[in-house]
Amino acid sequence: MVCPYLKRGFMTAKCTLTGQVVNLKKMPCLKNYEECPIYKAHVTEKIKEVKEEVEKREAKKEEQPQEVPGVSCEDCLYYSRITHICIRLKQRVDDPKRPPCGGKYFRKAEV
Repeated sequence: MVCPYLKRGFMTAKCTLTGQVVNLKKMPCLKNYEECPIYKAHVTEKIKEVKEEVEKREAKKEEQPQEVPGVSCEDCLYYSRITHICIRLKQRVDDPKRPPCGGKYFRKAEV
């Protein structure tokens, strides 16, 4: 298989990862590009970036808001019951008993 990052021109070949002209006799661009050191470095870097992104998302999930006694989004001025959004934080509220602000911005709604 041909390397997906190889750009062929008239009588030349260019690696789009490095931006340099490639000697196809020395580099494995046309046959087994998985063995190319440039390709390997690029793939391992991409894998590392994806793993870091997954770790960030998992850490963010663990930071779920805790239930605060006496404070509920249902009674707050900034909470929209129709859209389930905190207008102050501009954030969706999945559980009104667990305010995303932790009660920091709680304002009792006058009914």
